[in-house]
Amino acid sequence: MKRFLPKDAAGIEGRRWFGLDLAKRESQLAVLDAKGEQKAQKRFKTTRENILALASELREGDTLALEVTTNSTSIARILRDNSEARLIMSNPINPRLTVCRSSSSGSCKGTPPLS
Repeated sequence: MKRFLPKDAAGIEGRRWFGLDLAKRESQLAVLDAKGEQKAQKRFKTTRENILALASELREGDTLALEVTTNSTSIARILRDNSEARLIMSNPINPRLTVCRSSSSGSCKGTPPLS
């Protein structure tokens, strides 16, 4: 199977932080290490297959932050249901961050669960 994450991102030891800038047709991913240094980035088509590929390479201890856009709830569900990463979504109505747990609990603080 072809690797989705850039080699530099896959090779990070320990905690990894992901920022996902979603767009209708193309999204961009930035990957930081535990020190907060950007180690990789990737542009990709915003498709279900690519989101599933990303989810398959996220591991327990990873944190992925998403901005809220039209399709972000659907994408967050895919990520939550197919990875152990912690998800963080911004809430445009209430600017505090909303934390969505991994698939084990399926709960979000501050907004209704992604169900």
